[in-house]
Amino acid sequence: MNFLKKIILLNYYISQIFFWKEFKYIVNEFFSNIEKTNNLRKFLKKNIKFEKKKNNVSFSFKNTFLFSSNLGLFIINESQIQKIFAGDVHGVSICKDVVFFSVFTGIHSSIIKAKLIRNKLSFELREKERILSFETLYGNERIHGLSFDKETGNLCFANTQRNSICYVDINKKKIVNEIFIMKDKTGLSISSDHNHVNSVNCINNFVLFTCHSGSVGIKKRGGSLVGFTDKKKIFFFKTTNRGVHDINLISNDLYICDSFGNYKTYTGRLLRNGKPYMENLLRRFSSNYMLRGLGISGNEFLIGCSNINPDRSLRKKNSGGLIFMCEKNIFFKKLQSSQINEIKCVNDKDVRVGKANLLKIFEKSFGKCIYQQEIEKNFISKKINLI
Repeated sequence: MNFLKKIILLNYYISQIFFWKEFKYIVNEFFSNIEKTNNLRKFLKKNIKFEKKKNNVSFSFKNTFLFSSNLGLFIINESQIQKIFAGDVHGVSICKDVVFFSVFTGIHSSIIKAKLIRNKLSFELREKERILSFETLYGNERIHGLSFDKETGNLCFANTQRNSICYVDINKKKIVNEIFIMKDKTGLSISSDHNHVNSVNCINNFVLFTCHSGSVGIKKRGGSLVGFTDKKKIFFFKTTNRGVHDINLISNDLYICDSFGNYKTYTGRLLRNGKPYMENLLRRFSSNYMLRGLGISGNEFLIGCSNINPDRSLRKKNSGGLIFMCEKNIFFKKLQSSQINEIKCVNDKDVRVGKANLLKIFEKSFGKCIYQQEIEKNFISKKINLI
């Protein structure tokens, strides 16, 4: 009799779960994660081109750009868009013909190294290997921005999960330094996603970065933090609005994406030296999107547009896009990818800057430095568990 009760109870629980409105979401997420992990496994084992088909764009660039999205890693060459990896990709960086990109499988984040090869008809990624992988259970924890440090030969990434900036030895495949960007009032390093550090950019001996939150801005929602570190000190500056992404230094001009704007009177925009840049041209495209992902080369700008549906379950079902901008010529291309994450120019030029000049550029853009912090010499090492 007890056995029969258990069977009836089990059937009751199964029926309750089956008709629960969250069940469909859980199943879809489960199969999506399996597909992403399997794609990564196949990609690392064989020389696979996931998609031969190219997308044509009625706007031509002289430069070649890489961009990452929730549906893969893409390359834009002249007026064509080609997918070179299928998966949920966030960070991307390139040094000569070596590409680094971070992949999220729903359970882990991995950093992949591959060689970019141009054939007669298309681009391919070969000589692929995984540099590291660790557990990131939620989207906000995934590895975010990447930047290759030419001074040290190491890869730098925004470790959003631990509120830190990490350096990876790409040969030894391990984290060799971890800089926690913020401390609490007792002097203890904050090692959880507190400020949501999301973008990094290595420029000679400095790392420039952006944080989604952390400043007391003019608006009630608060502001963001931007700054740089010389690996001895961190220098923080504030912006008015929350949610900034991307940081690029071109000559003496500092560009960031004010991704969400102030939520009320205007939407996201591009800032140059802290002031709106090409605002009138961008306004008609940015009203329905969040600006995230910024590639600049000469007078060519490629800007990512991500869907910002308040319902996260619907966000990835809607389309995103790219803004192609060259001087006053502008073109928008709608994409199947809903989330554009990072954009990098393949033939990016080296930028050199001194500390005094860098401070002047930041002060010109955002006002006086609001906070300085010494960096601890010792760091907490993180064990890397490969999938």
